[in-house]
Amino acid sequence: MSDQEKLIRSVIGTVIAQEHQWLASSAGRDNLATYTPWMPFPWPDFVALVAEAFPETTGDKYLEVGAGVGTKMMLAEAIFGLDVHGVERVPEYVAAARERGLPVEEADALGWGGYGNYDIIFFNRVFQDRGLQERLEQQVWADMKSGAVVIAANLLAPPPATWYPILDDGEVRRWILQKP
Repeated sequence: MSDQEKLIRSVIGTVIAQEHQWLASSAGRDNLATYTPWMPFPWPDFVALVAEAFPETTGDKYLEVGAGVGTKMMLAEAIFGLDVHGVERVPEYVAAARERGLPVEEADALGWGGYGNYDIIFFNRVFQDRGLQERLEQQVWADMKSGAVVIAANLLAPPPATWYPILDDGEVRRWILQKP
């Protein structure tokens, strides 16, 4: 087994362990009416979505909105060699991600303004509040740079019709879209 294969195996093991550990935690459950509690997107599905989006990307700068403890960032970095960054509002999650050397910024997704700096943006239903989630989605769509790819799960509304669909599951659940 090569060193890269060993690294990927180790990262997957860490991702599984961390997701189980933090799902049992009460961190981030302070405002359930506004924010969705951390619900990690299934890691095998995440890897498949990034693999499908990867050929369409023009660069390697990856952003996760609602990064949690950084498990998807770990996979994006180890498997795809992406330059990862995350935004997360829960201090305990930010601290856990930073302990692993992941660059996660403590910020609320709606107040954060760096969406135009990334080639790939991933998020999975950050807000429980429908109006806030729709505002976030519209902000991301507006701020993304041309050619950037968004991988999103549990969307409330699709992005603009002019965007190029890389994957559309037809139920506004999982999307990979490229901004023209």
